[in-house]
Amino acid sequence: MLSTLSFKNSSKHGSKSSVKAESTVDQKKEEKIKDAEYYARKKARREKRAEEKALREWNLIAFAENHFRVVATANKKLIVYKKYILFILCQQAKEQFMKDQMLVEVNAPCTIVGDLHGQFQDLIRILNHGSKVKPDFADANKRDLAFLHNNYVFLGDYVDRGQNSLEVICTLFSLKLLYPNRFILLRGNHETLTVNNTYGFKHELINRLGDEDGFEVWRRFNDCFACMPLAANVGGKILCMHGGISDKMESLNDINKIPRPFTDPKPETLAEDLLWSDPVDASSIHVVGKTATFMTNKVRGVSVAFNEQAVLDFLKKYKLELIVRAHQVQPYGYQFFAGGKMITIFSAPNYLENNIGAFLTVTKSGAVEIHQLKFVEPKEYEQEVGRKNEKSRGSKSTSSTSSSTSKSSNARGGRGNGQKKKKRAKSEHIDESYKH
Repeated sequence: MLSTLSFKNSSKHGSKSSVKAESTVDQKKEEKIKDAEYYARKKARREKRAEEKALREWNLIAFAENHFRVVATANKKLIVYKKYILFILCQQAKEQFMKDQMLVEVNAPCTIVGDLHGQFQDLIRILNHGSKVKPDFADANKRDLAFLHNNYVFLGDYVDRGQNSLEVICTLFSLKLLYPNRFILLRGNHETLTVNNTYGFKHELINRLGDEDGFEVWRRFNDCFACMPLAANVGGKILCMHGGISDKMESLNDINKIPRPFTDPKPETLAEDLLWSDPVDASSIHVVGKTATFMTNKVRGVSVAFNEQAVLDFLKKYKLELIVRAHQVQPYGYQFFAGGKMITIFSAPNYLENNIGAFLTVTKSGAVEIHQLKFVEPKEYEQEVGRKNEKSRGSKSTSSTSSSTSKSSNARGGRGNGQKKKKRAKSEHIDESYKH
């Protein structure tokens, strides 16, 4: 009887101990939750103060000028960026893009630029094509002299692959904010979250800003990309986009009806084709068929491929004279299709070993000229910048705005003199033959 009683008492005691232990565990959990909430609120307040401070200190002109004071060299991260400054840049650029139509109307003269893929020094060379003056963004006259008195249409793919995607996109966003009607930035397929998650931009941001900050900035940039226009119409005659034409439209105004923002285009839509479609390969039996054909794009596994007749019918239907696109690397920086009625432009030299880059200029009279951009070794680039700076103002500045243009740059692994002369003559013939 005593032993039984003793057992019962010990059982009750054990039950009380277990309840007490459980309540202690619950209490500790609650304390941890409260601590986590407290530190989360504290972090949020700290970040809000930091963002407010960044906004007070934000100076768009100084930010833009900073990108023209550096010399681009290989394997060198040029500018130290702060997270909140990039937040502000993305937010302001996003608001500006939403003011553009999805199909932007552009007047000539105009410069059209293809894929850049993080090649910052080549962007600077293109911007300074024909320029003899270093930019001073505080002086409107000097700004105009530095940027050719004309408009720019960039066809997308600013990020991924290259060393300096951040410098490229920040330079272009700041120029877009300074000259909203003169710098038209179209969206490329690499300005989609699915693609730049894989091909370098996300990794570059995390590598430069840290895991948490890099991820946050990457998401902000993609929120901004989601609002970018998809096409431009130059002078009512030249239609520009990143990818290619589509069979999913009845009028050019259908482009303006594409809803945004969108992170990634939905399959089998007009937006997807403008970002992803390609002309069929030159060896395909469908190239010269007399019937306009849109077929599955087997190379990319997304969107469509179209033949020459599809291009000719498209131009006739929409009363256009030329289509300019990017999206595909070209050995000489450009490629004609459909009897010269479509031009593919790729502006990143040495993207694949020894390929030349190119960009277009459209004159006020409608003449289209192709400018090749050969690869320049970083050391040669720095030397040319130094020589031009000494000539222009006798300044000791290392501003990259005096960089060489395509005609004065040297190609790595170049061919013999005879072939170079032949290529130059061909390019001059092309320039002369394109007048609209």
